[in-house]
Amino acid sequence: MKRNAAVKSLTDILMTLALLFLMGYPFWGDAAHEWAGAVMLLLFLLHHILNANWYHTIFRWKYTPVWVFQPTLDLMALLAMLGLMVGGFILSRHLFPQFGRMLRGFHGRISFARLLYMAASCWGLVLMDLHPGHHWTCSWVWRGKQ
Repeated sequence: MKRNAAVKSLTDILMTLALLFLMGYPFWGDAAHEWAGAVMLLLFLLHHILNANWYHTIFRWKYTPVWVFQPTLDLMALLAMLGLMVGGFILSRHLFPQFGRMLRGFHGRISFARLLYMAASCWGLVLMDLHPGHHWTCSWVWRGKQ
């Protein structure tokens, strides 16, 4: 396995483990959840840096139904992760408390952040489950190989 592929695989495994840890919020508490979320943010950024080639080749694919599904699924997962990040920053009480303090004076902002965070986490769970499975099992289809 090439070094870059090994780093990509390790990043994906660590993201999966971080996601499983984050889902155990009632067991670990606020502080551990926020730290794991910060690690997940760093892994998310690394994942996108390592897979930057995907962005360069997206418009060179063959136009098939799978081609349409692939970027749509990835975009929806990206939006869910961004919703989690924004909501997480606002709701943070341990790691980034300054964001929450800034917005607590504005009526309804925390309620919106909580709603955004919960909706993004529910949709993100589904989309992030589909994302790796679709990339691994259908990569030969959307590249036009048979």
